[in-house]
Amino acid sequence: MNIKTLAVFALFLTFTLNIFAQEKPVTFSYEVGYANQLRKGNGLATLNLNGLRMGAFFKYNFTNRIFGNTGLYYEYLHYNNTQRYSGTANFRQSTSANQLNLPILAGYELPLFSNIRFFAFGGPTFRLGLSENLLTATTFPKNVEDSIKMRDFLNTNGLLRTDGFSNLYKDKDLARFSILLSIGGGFKWDRFYLKSGYDFGLTNINQAQTSNNAEFKKKRITQGGWYVSLGYNF
Repeated sequence: MNIKTLAVFALFLTFTLNIFAQEKPVTFSYEVGYANQLRKGNGLATLNLNGLRMGAFFKYNFTNRIFGNTGLYYEYLHYNNTQRYSGTANFRQSTSANQLNLPILAGYELPLFSNIRFFAFGGPTFRLGLSENLLTATTFPKNVEDSIKMRDFLNTNGLLRTDGFSNLYKDKDLARFSILLSIGGGFKWDRFYLKSGYDFGLTNINQAQTSNNAEFKKKRITQGGWYVSLGYNF
C-alpha cells in the first residue's frame, strides 16, 4: 500500500466519521504537551528524542459514552548525544525533528463523580516527517587500533557519516511516512482534560541511502513513544 492510498484512506475515514457524527454533539479542542520518543532497532543504539507536542482535534460524540477523535498535531523533537572515547576522541550528534501527525481514534468515556469522566482511546496514527536536520562532529583517537574500533562501532549503528549538517529525509536515510498504533487514556473535568498515551511504531523508517554498511541497511528501525498532554474543549 503506497503513501497516496493511505492518505486517501485516512481522508475517507475522517469523512465517514463526519457523516455519522452529523446531528450529534461535536466539540473542538486544543492541546499542548510533552513527547518522548524512542528510535530503535534490533542490535542498534537507541535514540531518545524529547520535545513539544501541540495540536487541534475534533471529537465526534456518537453516544454519551462512545466517541471518535481526529485532528492534526505537530511535534518538535530534539536529540543530543556525546560519546567520549580514550584521550581526546569523541563523537557528537544532535538532531531536530519536525513531524505532523493525523490520528483516527475511537474511544469510550466513563462518568466517575461530579464533572469528572475517565476516557480511553485507540486507533491508527499516520505520521509525516517534515524535516530532520542532523549535526555530526567526530574526533577519532590517535591510536590506530582504537580508531578502527570506534569506526566499526559507528558504522554498525549507522552513525558513521561526514561531519557537518545533513537532512535525513532529503538524503533518504529516513522514510517520511510511517504508521503508528496509538492507545491511551485520561481524565476530563468540565472543559479541561489531561491525557497520556503511547504510540507504537508499526512501519520500518530505515532507508539508509548514505550508509555503506550493507547489514545496517537491512535493519528494521521504528519510532514511537510516550506523551502527556493538557487540553481544553471549546
